[in-house]
Amino acid sequence: MYETLLLARHGETTWNKKHRLQGSRDIALSRSGTKQAEDLAENLSKFSIDSIITSNLQRAYQTAEIVGKKFGIPVERKQGFNERAYGELEGRLWSEVRKEFATLSDSSLDEYAEAFAVFYSRVLKTLADVLRSHEDQKILIICHGGVLRVLLGYLRKTPSLSGNIG
Repeated sequence: MYETLLLARHGETTWNKKHRLQGSRDIALSRSGTKQAEDLAENLSKFSIDSIITSNLQRAYQTAEIVGKKFGIPVERKQGFNERAYGELEGRLWSEVRKEFATLSDSSLDEYAEAFAVFYSRVLKTLADVLRSHEDQKILIICHGGVLRVLLGYLRKTPSLSGNIG
């Protein structure tokens, strides 16, 4: 069994540009984000891709759709690759959230957000399901920053067991 994994983050949204915490909010790509997705599709054109998998959130799905059209590949959505939910913190400026939580323990964030352990397990379970159902394929996963941190830590064998913000 041998798979190739390519990982990419979604294009920019207006909230990214304004440095707002998006979490599970379903924010669309900005014009700049659409251009970034087109550039990603062009840059990936030198690769062979069998499957494109993304989260349910439109910023990732829109990015994946643009790439999928370039390759003529349908996009599969997996809710398990959705970004971590941050509840009432979503929409706030990153600088405010970081400042507020700088003096608190990692577990205090879990009072507002999806528990990091739950998020971590969800992402890795989804990865295992994808690898099992796409054996011997070249897989592109387009997702979110938090999801990428979990995936890269796991794949590098340096998993983060901390739910630190940002």
